[in-house]
Order: sequence, then C-alpha cells, then structure tokens
Amino acid sequence: MSLCDVARMSMLSRKWRNLCLDIPSLELEWYELSDAPNDGTHSSICQQRPYTEKYVKRVDQVLHNYRDHKKFKSFSLVCCLEFSFANEVNRWINFVAASKGTLQSLTLYFICRQEGFRGLVYPAYTKLHVISGSFLSQFSCLQDLHLDSCVLNLENNDLVLSRYLTTLDLYNVNVQGEVTQWQGILSSK
Repeated sequence: MSLCDVARMSMLSRKWRNLCLDIPSLELEWYELSDAPNDGTHSSICQQRPYTEKYVKRVDQVLHNYRDHKKFKSFSLVCCLEFSFANEVNRWINFVAASKGTLQSLTLYFICRQEGFRGLVYPAYTKLHVISGSFLSQFSCLQDLHLDSCVLNLENNDLVLSRYLTTLDLYNVNVQGEVTQWQGILSSK
C-alpha cells in the first residue's frame, strides 16, 4: 500500500489516523509526492520549482509525523532533486539512521524512476549526493541496499557491510576511495 493510500485511509476515521505510523516500510516516491507528470521520461520538468518544493514539503511533513516512530524495516527515498537540495536529503537520510538497528532494506535513488523501468539516462547534475561508508555501516541488519545516481564515498575505508546483506544494487554510482574491500562483493553480473 502506498503512502498516499494510507494517508487517504487515515482521513476516513480517527481510529485510522495514525495507521501509517505502524507500517514498517516508508516509501517517499518522487511522482507520488511531487505531482510531477509521470510521462515515462526524465526531463527538466522534474527540476521545476513547484514540483521540487512540493516534494520537499511533503517529505518533511511525513517525517515529522514519524518523529516518534522510527522503527523502519524498509526505507525508500526516490527523488529527482539536484545537489542544491543536499541539506534536505542529508536531513532525511539521517532521520532514518535512527532506526539503524531495525532497517533491513535501504533504497536511495536520486533520480526519478518509472515503475518497472531501469536504465534512465545518467543525470546531468554537476554534483551528485554523497553517501558515506560510515553512514551505511550504521545499519547492522541491512539485507538489501539499492543506490542510484550518487557518490559512494569510501575515502576513509570505513564501509563495513552488514553480514546479512544479500542484495546490493548500484546504478550510476561513483565509488570514490578505497575499493579493494569490495573485490569479493562486486561482480560483473
């Protein structure tokens, strides 16, 4: 059930008002929260101010509602935001870091994606969002990690992957720093 569906249901009754807070999966999808046209192409329309402002406002509202309920098993942030929104994005992913002991699946896509469609054109951003190895190392129960259109900074050789990790998807990820520790993990499959 999508976040919007849960929000609609919660408006039907007071009893269901906080229903979404009990769902251990939080998906903050670009098209769902920004109202940007979903026409199958990634274009400059995504960067238009009304869509980016709406997305940022809605994500802030959702996370504000979750401030006392940080027991996520799954967190997905799919956004079409340039690096100029780095402060907001960092605030959001640090918010989810509070559930580090329970998080099993983490998806951070910094490009809009169509459901069932992969291989979008690499974003022409001048700077990409940076995810540090130390940030990812906080999640001791992580089983699934999905990153798209970002920089994975391993400068300090500080990435310790969860022993439970079974899925690692990297799309358009610029890995910086020491990658020798990944030789047994990454393959050409």
